[in-house]
Amino acid sequence: MDTAFYRPSTSILSALRAPVVTPLNNLRYNSDTANLATHGLHPRYQHFLANLPQLLGPAYVLIILSLFTRSTMPVCLKNRRAISAISATTILSIFPHQEARFLIPCVPLLLSCIRPRKSRLFLTTWIAFNAALGFLMGMYHQGGVVPTQLEIPSIVAANVPKPPTELLPGGAEVSNSATVFWWKTYSPPHWLLGDNSSLPLYIQTRDLMGIPGPEMIQELEKALPECPSDRTPGADQGQKAVFLVAPRSATFLDPYTQASSSSSPAAPAAPSDGQLQLHEVWTYEKHLNLDDLNFGDDGIFPTLRRVIGRRGLTVWAVKRAGCEQ
Repeated sequence: MDTAFYRPSTSILSALRAPVVTPLNNLRYNSDTANLATHGLHPRYQHFLANLPQLLGPAYVLIILSLFTRSTMPVCLKNRRAISAISATTILSIFPHQEARFLIPCVPLLLSCIRPRKSRLFLTTWIAFNAALGFLMGMYHQGGVVPTQLEIPSIVAANVPKPPTELLPGGAEVSNSATVFWWKTYSPPHWLLGDNSSLPLYIQTRDLMGIPGPEMIQELEKALPECPSDRTPGADQGQKAVFLVAPRSATFLDPYTQASSSSSPAAPAAPSDGQLQLHEVWTYEKHLNLDDLNFGDDGIFPTLRRVIGRRGLTVWAVKRAGCEQ
């Protein structure tokens, strides 16, 4: 069935010789660190020390206390539900890419192991925890992905001239297009753009996920056209616009932004002629990139100041420094 789904045109003989086994492919893909690096790498204690507390809150504290003390609220971990949840979390911790959503099936299993008694303290902390996390995760965490994708056609239309009607020598048509790269965000929902035929020009979406910054810059370099003075005569003179959608908290982009090179005395020097330069064209403020927390290297408070103080999902127009475009 897997082979028929992924290779509809394959023959029965080919399917028998080289079948597609989805669980096996999943294991192979997630066993390769190079593959997982594009999604983001995490320490192997991420599930137990960050993701489960994020999902369970006060209930997780009770579970931990029950392991070492006689908690006032009984927690039973000697059953199949607890063993299933804990063993599954342990197995998932082997892989270096660890997101909280992977553990969602474990939440009801672990909560069913708690026998709550009447406790105002627990009830108060439980309500406060769910209200705070519901607000944070439901509104701000990656909250700009959908609004930005909905705004992309307007942003592109405002920053790229309409396609001219004349033809190039030889009868070739002038074509305008835009490539929008997404970096360090959840995968953008392509379907929100609708049918490209209804847009003023062709828009291509490329999801770079969490690839390293230098590799992201290389992808922008490949997509960005040369300066008009360097173009071959008679070539398509249509606009080939390139945009980058990324969190404002990504300090890697600072050397390429106009603001960082002009307003911040500690910022690196601006790019030289021919190098990339990012021009901010639109920002959605209600966006936090909680996947970019780096407490180990930057410290707790500097990390929070960066992620919260520089919140927002920004769309940059990518240009070449020193180019008239």
